[in-house]
Amino acid sequence: AGAYVQEPEKGLLADVHVADFSSMYPTIILSWNMSPETRVPDAPVNGPVPEGCARAPGTGAVFRLEPQGILPAALERLLALRVEWSQRKAEAAPGTDAWREADRRATAYKVVANSFYGVMGTPFSRYHDRAVAESVTQAGVWLVKETIALARGAGMRDVYADTDSAFCVGGDRAAFGEFVRRCNEEHYPRLLAQRGARCRVKL
Repeated sequence: AGAYVQEPEKGLLADVHVADFSSMYPTIILSWNMSPETRVPDAPVNGPVPEGCARAPGTGAVFRLEPQGILPAALERLLALRVEWSQRKAEAAPGTDAWREADRRATAYKVVANSFYGVMGTPFSRYHDRAVAESVTQAGVWLVKETIALARGAGMRDVYADTDSAFCVGGDRAAFGEFVRRCNEEHYPRLLAQRGARCRVKL
């Protein structure tokens, strides 16, 4: 099963808030320590989460939190390099050789980090594990749907959703900023902790 896409509300809408996840699939992989060798293949898909493990929503797949998996470890390094080169880009004068080089490198690290889900999803990869790949997408579906439910609870109306983002109307910019803060600082840590995961997801 793949990503969630909600049918958009028809018509011309103004003041639409966009709740977009930062590096959704990489942060899901990091939060659950998803990797072929960290998956516990014989773990039950229901009931209490086994000690030292996290259970993925949607699939019920269980992952050991320690030691860090090979793919999460590689992702950690790639995301750190992306941050480093994004900072270098911000410090360089726009249009200079240094700025262009930093922009290329930051983009390259972003593309490679986002490819890790595909590495597990394709049967042509040595890291192929369909259960892991599906756990990534279904954790994304769960996060988007939970965000929509939280937005409705905050008095907003969802008008569209696609893979790693939800679009809502209602409330002003300050109210939406507070909603995002509460998701990042309160709701997501709580929701992921209930599944044994270590929250790395962020709007």
